Amino acid sequence: MKVLFVISGNGNKIAPFVELQKRNLEELGVEVEYFLINKHGFWGYFSLLARYFKTVRKNKPDIIHAHYGISGLFALTQICKPVIISYIGSDILGTIIKNISYFTMLFSKSSIFVSQSLLDNMPFKLKYFVKIEYGIDLNSFYPIDKTISRIKLGLDVNKQFCLFPSLKTRPEKNFELANKAINKVGGIEIIEIGGTLPLEQLNLIFNACDFMLLTSLHEGGPQVVFEAMATNLPIISTDVGVVRMSLAGLEGCYICTYELADVITKIETVLLFNGRTNGRDRIMDLKLNSKLKANEIKSLYANIIQLNGASNMKMKR
Repeated sequence: MKVLFVISGNGNKIAPFVELQKRNLEELGVEVEYFLINKHGFWGYFSLLARYFKTVRKNKPDIIHAHYGISGLFALTQICKPVIISYIGSDILGTIIKNISYFTMLFSKSSIFVSQSLLDNMPFKLKYFVKIEYGIDLNSFYPIDKTISRIKLGLDVNKQFCLFPSLKTRPEKNFELANKAINKVGGIEIIEIGGTLPLEQLNLIFNACDFMLLTSLHEGGPQVVFEAMATNLPIISTDVGVVRMSLAGLEGCYICTYELADVITKIETVLLFNGRTNGRDRIMDLKLNSKLKANEIKSLYANIIQLNGASNMKMKR
């Protein structure tokens, strides 16, 4: 089985969860190649079409798997191979982009939603909509002693650190609220992560922090919450994606509102908790191991390839 991943690759950087899915699929015997959309805007995408068509002809994939709605639109410009698209959150929860994503759903062979909340919030349902999370690599995200992690990262072992799991420049991440709350409490340093850091470094950061604060206005999963859970990091989060369901009853994890006073109260509560959670056990209970998710993806590929082959046979007749 041969698969072509069509993904945004600006700066030739690939999202870690996409790389993880590729690696897990290859372990199952699936051949996976990348096509990187590494240019911006309409003309940037248009300039890549000839290379894309040539890649499809040369590699002869059985299926094309696009990650993100706009990548799906690009993938659908060829009509020879079946296309499935993974929607990760901002491509559905945004304003302009979501209309492009809705359009691509009508022409893909399957639409994968990375959380149940994304699927539930769709204004329409089609029979080939499925929910399959990217999953977590439990070998990459795991608990390490906080002090050891800080020493390896060169951080002060006596300070208190809050992880803000995104770039503060992204408006939907609502950094302003997080920053105001942290400043009001005082004595806490914010560690901001974004882009594509090595998994080993990310794992150390999760383990070095006292808690994670997510104040997003909307999210798909989010994946970063699952990663934090895998390291047993305490979490404070707004009620986005599947956070409430994932953290329900988990000691050391708290849902906050968008009210500054409530965020401050939750920060003070998590500091009093002053420990680690059982998030890793919850990840296993939810069956979010990335290897299990790769098996689900491979089964979906096989079904679509079989259906596509049967459809081609009927056309020939």
